[in-house]
Amino acid sequence: MSYILDALLKADLERQRRGVPGLHTLPVPSELQPAGRQRHLLWAGGLGVVAVCAALAAGRACTPAALRPAEPVHAKPAVPELAVAVPPEPEPVLGPVLAPALVLAAPPKQMADPLPAIEPRREGPAPERRPGARLYDIAELPPALQQEARRITVAGFAQSDDATERMAVIDDRARREGEEVRGGLRVERISGDGVVFNFRGYRFRKGAP
Repeated sequence: MSYILDALLKADLERQRRGVPGLHTLPVPSELQPAGRQRHLLWAGGLGVVAVCAALAAGRACTPAALRPAEPVHAKPAVPELAVAVPPEPEPVLGPVLAPALVLAAPPKQMADPLPAIEPRREGPAPERRPGARLYDIAELPPALQQEARRITVAGFAQSDDATERMAVIDDRARREGEEVRGGLRVERISGDGVVFNFRGYRFRKGAP
């Protein structure tokens, strides 16, 4: 307020020096108004202006904030919130409760009977070749048997359908089938074409001379 009063006073003094009427100076003839009254009017006008300015300033300072016009608030457009889909946590899968497996002890295996020991094959001397049912000639016999066969003499023989009646004269003696002439020499069969002898497994025929 002091600055405003000082400014008004300075302006009033400046106008008085220059003789310029103020804003509130009424156009009254100078001869009708004395100079002292004019000065008082100027002071009264200045004080009125100061009072009006002071009242306006005080009114602005005392105006409550609630009575002031609210500044327009520009609402910001609502930004849609992005809904983030959170996948649900997978529920723990409970597998079937397995009962402990019962381990059955296998019965002890019976020991198999041991296999008989295989004896190594012993190779012995080759078996003596034995004649079969073959009927040999005297010339086909071994040399030792050939000599024995040639020493036998057949004088004659009698043929019959009955085996008990068949006879042969061998070494001057009558022989029947199955009789032994000497060691190892046996009469095997008497037929119409001669006598069949068996000598140590070899069969041969010898007829009458």
